Parts: sequence; C-alpha cells; structure tokens
Amino acid sequence: LKMKCFKHFKRSLTDSVILSAHCLKKLLKALQEEIGFYPAFKWCLVSAGVCRLTGIEKQCFDGEHEMDYFILSPLHSSTSKYYLPVNKCSNKIRKLLTKDEIISLIDSAAKSDDVCWQNNSKERKSLFNSILNSDDCEKMLEMLKTLHFHQEKQKLNGKKLVSSDEIAMKTAENVLFQEFSIVLGIDYDSVEDFIISRANKLKS
Repeated sequence: LKMKCFKHFKRSLTDSVILSAHCLKKLLKALQEEIGFYPAFKWCLVSAGVCRLTGIEKQCFDGEHEMDYFILSPLHSSTSKYYLPVNKCSNKIRKLLTKDEIISLIDSAAKSDDVCWQNNSKERKSLFNSILNSDDCEKMLEMLKTLHFHQEKQKLNGKKLVSSDEIAMKTAENVLFQEFSIVLGIDYDSVEDFIISRANKLKS
C-alpha cells in the first residue's frame, strides 16, 4: 500500500499539477491521506502567483540541515524556481479554484456592496495589504471592484489613483487574473472583460 501511494505521489509531481503559490493547506491534506504525512509548521512564502509543482528534492541551503523541498515554477517565468520546505508549508499553497467557484465569486462580488472606502491612506493601505495577504479571493475581488470604481471617479475629476492604491489594484489583478485565466481557459487580458460581462448579465 505504501509503495502504491508513493507511486501515485511521484506521478502527481511529474504530471506538474498546477497550483497557486498562495496557500498549501488543501494540497498537503490530500498528500496526508496518500502518504501519511502532514507538516505541523507554518512557512511564509511571498506570493508568486500561479505555479506548477514540478518535483520534490533534498536541499541543504544553510549548510547544516538537509530537508525535502517542493519545487515550484511560476507560470509567468520560465527560469524562476521556488523551494518550499515540505515540513513547513502547511497553509501557503492551495489547489486552484474550480470554474464554478470562480463564477460564484464573480456573482457574489457583483451583488455585494463596495468595500468601505477608507479616506485615510495609511489605514486604507493597511486594509488592502491585509486582504492581499489573506488568500481570500472573495474579499480580493470585492477590493478590486472598489478600486476600479474609485479609479473611474478619479478619472472624472482628472485625477489618478495614488501610488499605494495602484499597487494594490495591480497586485490583486495579477493574483486573481492569472488563476482565472488558467481555470476559465481564456487569455489573461480577457479576464477583466469576462468579469464585467458576467456582472452586467446579473444586473440585466
């Protein structure tokens, strides 16, 4: 049984299962069932967007302790690699959303009220950073909706978003649009139009 599980685990790695490098919890829970392994420690990984899990190997980066690492390759880069300690990544990678989950998120955001706009730029930046670091796609999409709405208001007054708001908006777009484009099977640049079209259908 152990050999069967190992072969299944090895095959899942070589098949380059597509993952999102935001949170590992669901993946590791599935691995726990297959190979009887579950890490107990958290490890923070800077978001790399959507990645492929391309393998697992032993490394000794500190010159003293050899550990097993997941190898993650971002889809937006053919040369970059991230090494994630297997025993310290319990909630920093998750499987991609399904198509139905994405549609449900878009519908929910379209029906929801805007995230309350904080006039204080420092408080607003703190709120947006909290959302971006939460891996809560629903809140992130609602935040993006609010930022786009505020951006349109600024344009009418001949103004632009302040730098911190622009960064928050681009970061949220990058995280969400990468995942949406892959799951929905559309180009990255078409994701915004897809969201708007879906939201308009709900209003009509």
